[in-house]
Amino acid sequence: MTKSLPALIAEAVNASDLPAIRQLFTDHPEQLHAQTFFAGQTWLGYAAQKGQLAVVETLAALGADINQGDREGARPIVSAARFGHANVAGWLLSQGALLDTDVSVRNPLFGAITGQSPSIVRMLLAAGIDAGVRYHDTWADLDALAFALLRGEAECAALIADHLSAGNVALRVRLLAEADTIAETNANPRRRRR
Repeated sequence: MTKSLPALIAEAVNASDLPAIRQLFTDHPEQLHAQTFFAGQTWLGYAAQKGQLAVVETLAALGADINQGDREGARPIVSAARFGHANVAGWLLSQGALLDTDVSVRNPLFGAITGQSPSIVRMLLAAGIDAGVRYHDTWADLDALAFALLRGEAECAALIADHLSAGNVALRVRLLAEADTIAETNANPRRRRR
């Protein structure tokens, strides 16, 4: 039984088989921008999720767009952050990865919090991500600080609070208290504003 092209590509990506990847994408360049059966990610997004830095670099060199989103618009940097791959996230940032904060699912900072990665949170804050944006879609006034508290990510929350307060201790205390209230509201769906 012959394997399908997507199965061959997935196998090569999973194995970090760079010669096979180069050959497959040279023979099938349309696959560089195709959405895969992995949540509609591009192959570069899939490689970012798997933490395959060499594959991400190879695909980018072959012409894959590091900012092409999945079916929800989440870019590869979100996949790298969500799965805690700091090396991939750092490389994507160095190559100009866009930091989309329009909706929570596309926010790499939320991805880093989900991925329990203070190092990626630190990188994103240093890169200038808007840590104060609030979401009202499926959340009640939720920002990254409240999300970190909601997820029980104390170290990520501390980094975000420090960043937002810029050294002002009183402001840091106020931001944490407010974020705790917001996290509590979001933890209990019946208390959310409709």
